[in-house]
Amino acid sequence: MKILLGIFFLGLVLLLISGCLEKEEDAVFNEAEKYFATGRFNQARMLYLEYLDKNEYGTKRYAAWNRLLSLRMDVFRDLYGALDILKAMQMEYHQDQDKLWVISSRSAEVYYRLGKPRESLRAWNTSIMLAPTVRDKKQSSLKYAGVAISLGEFREAREILMEFKDCSGDIDADLCSRIHYTRGKSYYLEGFLDQAEISLARALSIDAGNDYLAMAGILQAEVLLERNESGLAGEILKKIKEIHPNPEAVNARLKYLSIQD
Repeated sequence: MKILLGIFFLGLVLLLISGCLEKEEDAVFNEAEKYFATGRFNQARMLYLEYLDKNEYGTKRYAAWNRLLSLRMDVFRDLYGALDILKAMQMEYHQDQDKLWVISSRSAEVYYRLGKPRESLRAWNTSIMLAPTVRDKKQSSLKYAGVAISLGEFREAREILMEFKDCSGDIDADLCSRIHYTRGKSYYLEGFLDQAEISLARALSIDAGNDYLAMAGILQAEVLLERNESGLAGEILKKIKEIHPNPEAVNARLKYLSIQD
């Protein structure tokens, strides 16, 4: 009986100690959160670092890392410092695919903002390989394609989206519309107008919301103008005028067409 009581009390003591340690751990993080919320960012940064330093297996480490990343990027405008944080996160979460996908995607964005598109492409490629869902893979592929287009690598942009070239819009309508739009844009910029028109027509056929329809419609009109089909271009512009975020810009284009006629 005494042995059982001893075991019970030992377990109770260990439980209390564990609770106290957890409360102490939470206290540092919660204090950092208060400083962050009130704009005292240097104090917040120091406490997040203290939390990470003292809590190797803390339950809020990922949240603390992300706060430090946000501070570096959005408050201190230190993109190189942000990259250092992302590299540290990559090492810590090398076995967590979902987190690694997010970290790789953020790294790609930072590299691009630093004017390093090649490094950005490599990071987006890693993001594509790590994508935990098909939707995530589509998003990463679109980002890769956007960077490739900015480099004038139009075929590369289309190749990375090839897997989704038959995307119908039944699932992920917004992303499917953007995929066809991006493929159409790459064809247009490379001078392949027929292929551009086909891809943009597919983008327009998907009910993905007004913003996507307007975006595809404007480029489709430009393709038709390049082919001297101003009548068809005008019809498309009239259709999207009411849904375009800047209808005056569409009106100006229509006015230009009427003068040309």
